[in-house]
Amino acid sequence: GRASVSMRLTVADGPIIGRPGDRYLFSAVDEARQEIDKALNHTLTDLFGEPHKRTPGELLQAFRFPSSEARQTARSAEIYERALEIVWSHAHDSGSQFNLTEFSYSDILSPQKLELLANLSGCLVHKEPPSCSDMCFHRNYRSFDGSCNNFNHPRWGASLTPFVRLLPAVYENGFNTPIGKNHDYNYMFHDNSVFLEYTVC
Repeated sequence: GRASVSMRLTVADGPIIGRPGDRYLFSAVDEARQEIDKALNHTLTDLFGEPHKRTPGELLQAFRFPSSEARQTARSAEIYERALEIVWSHAHDSGSQFNLTEFSYSDILSPQKLELLANLSGCLVHKEPPSCSDMCFHRNYRSFDGSCNNFNHPRWGASLTPFVRLLPAVYENGFNTPIGKNHDYNYMFHDNSVFLEYTVC
């Protein structure tokens, strides 16, 4: 004997493995990189594009323009933050619900993807330790960027070096919004008993 059955299988979308935003990571990094590079190029064109008579404000902007290393560090941080915002908006638009009072970006991206995002954005670029071998100079003078001021830990206190947190950061949105930015929310809880003491006395 023989039996046959005809069947049609349609896969609408693959299963979500990991966190809701994991699938949007690569497209978000590309989009963030394009946005940040466009903004950076626009700033460079405005400041140094066509020669013209500059206002005092434009001269101050030109004098305070950061070095290439500082620009690269700021660019990496901007790409990281913007990519997280894009991932959050895609995950939110796809129907994922988050409790914003206890929201953390680890809710939308797995730890492996957060580390991958840091690598893709350039935040975890390895920096070579500074050479402190010129003891004639380093014993008598401090370096302008703070490196080699501590011989046991040459990168401590150096500029363009990430800080090591002693306590975890506390942000309003769980990532980068400082507490107190929301003007509609009263952060000082009123204790009626305090006001009653003043009125009775």
